[in-house]
Amino acid sequence: MQIITIQDFDGPALAWARNQFDQEIQSDFQRTRQFDGSRAKEHLALLRRQSPEQLAILARVLPLGVFWQTPDAHEKRSQLSAEERTAVEKLIADYNSEKYGSFQKLLQKKWDHRRNPEHGKLIKELVKDGRKIHREIGEQKDLELATSGPGEWGLIGRRNWGRFVISINLGGAPSLSYRMGLYNATGDRIRFYDHYLMALGIGAGAWSVRDRSELSEKFLRAVDFATWHANEYEVIINRILEGRQQ
Repeated sequence: MQIITIQDFDGPALAWARNQFDQEIQSDFQRTRQFDGSRAKEHLALLRRQSPEQLAILARVLPLGVFWQTPDAHEKRSQLSAEERTAVEKLIADYNSEKYGSFQKLLQKKWDHRRNPEHGKLIKELVKDGRKIHREIGEQKDLELATSGPGEWGLIGRRNWGRFVISINLGGAPSLSYRMGLYNATGDRIRFYDHYLMALGIGAGAWSVRDRSELSEKFLRAVDFATWHANEYEVIINRILEGRQQ
């Protein structure tokens, strides 16, 4: 039995992310624009304001995970060339400037939501509706169902190399997002808590849900996107396995 490890997967996955970023630039971020949540829109608008020269650099380095404010990201930024570090620091400065400007508005919006009893009622209704939609989509997609806490629904796809696990999550906005894990045939993690925009090093992505009538469509959209992402990773895994046979 051929076993895929994290070390096998990470290099090809990074190359895939860089290629996807290049495709996003060439298509004016067509795939990224599918996410209509407020944070995803903010990150997209920020990227689209960068110059072509800056974007070419960012496509190469952002998938390394250098955008985040973590010790690991700081260490990775310190290893970039001067040109690359300047491009990333400019993006971070632009992001922080916009984030500071909208911070008070965001806090007020969250506070208004929490005080509004209709918002809490809507979340409960979406959680209830989501259980039925979860079952229906699992049957349509031939995926196993997995459950977790309220507002989180799991879908499992089993393959000869292992399995992928998709988690669809309901956020308080309300919105839907996904996370995905990959596990090899022995159950060891290959990729954990992954997401398309995270892989590209851009940020979070979600689909807004304004009312109950939108939940089914957005749920299906999230699952379709997540399974596309899983299938892209499966292509990488199959290439690794095929390479071992040559």
